[in-house]
Amino acid sequence: MALQCNLRRARAAPASRTLSRRQGQADCVAFVADALTHGMITQLCQPVFPGLQVHDGGPKEAVDYLAAGAPPKILIVDVSDANSRSRPC
Repeated sequence: MALQCNLRRARAAPASRTLSRRQGQADCVAFVADALTHGMITQLCQPVFPGLQVHDGGPKEAVDYLAAGAPPKILIVDVSDANSRSRPC
């Protein structure tokens, strides 16, 4: 999957690179596939990240979100409904 390829490249990036806080950047954004996961993420993350945003969706919606603006500090993506096949990088 292209996302996996990008993650591998990101791990190889120098550790000194940090995200700067940009206008509109959320602290924590989650994309979840079902109501149970939505509730668990909200219950666990809301106390730590008061501005938590939880959206319905999975990897595709997360990539669309990232393409539209500033990345959040933390991105949580529920991949339970993702296609289990992945292509090599």
